[in-house]
Amino acid sequence: MMITNRARYLINWLVSSLRKLKHPNTDGFPLVKIYGPKIKFDRGPALAFNVFDWKGEKVEPVLVQKLADRNNISLSYGFLHHIWFSDKYAEEKGRNLERREGGVKGMAANKLKAKSDLGISVVTAALGFLASFEDTYRLWAFVAQFLDADFVEKERWRYTALNQKTIEAQIEGKSKLQEEEVQSVVRSKPG
Repeated sequence: MMITNRARYLINWLVSSLRKLKHPNTDGFPLVKIYGPKIKFDRGPALAFNVFDWKGEKVEPVLVQKLADRNNISLSYGFLHHIWFSDKYAEEKGRNLERREGGVKGMAANKLKAKSDLGISVVTAALGFLASFEDTYRLWAFVAQFLDADFVEKERWRYTALNQKTIEAQIEGKSKLQEEEVQSVVRSKPG
């Protein structure tokens, strides 16, 4: 019981703190959009959200996940589907829903299947029972870095300058993400 209370307190703190992050000089445009319940007593320890830049454009969840990984923060990304919008939000529905890559192409014989390929790609975070306030704060501080308009561009440039490439490798039947920075360091040594 104490573990679930602690996880609930941590996730509620994270949700309320993320909602307070607003881009400067944009009339309070929010940095983060949270999907699902905001602060509730029975909220689980998982969170689905998206990060937006100062122009209102969504930062790709895959990029957020990769940058978090470089900061030793474990995030994932997913695809929310079966999302309901009331009639008064029809314009927002058209703007936010996207088609899942690898989904139905061309004319769909099955309308239900075509509908299930519509949704929103999101960043996901889950707090485990060992998560502490320090872990939660580190996640908040990482997301807050996106308030800097040049943060993403700086990180892309640094990633390219270090000549890092992301590859998928099959090791013992499991897919692992590896970086070639060790090989680039070996190549750059004289002799």
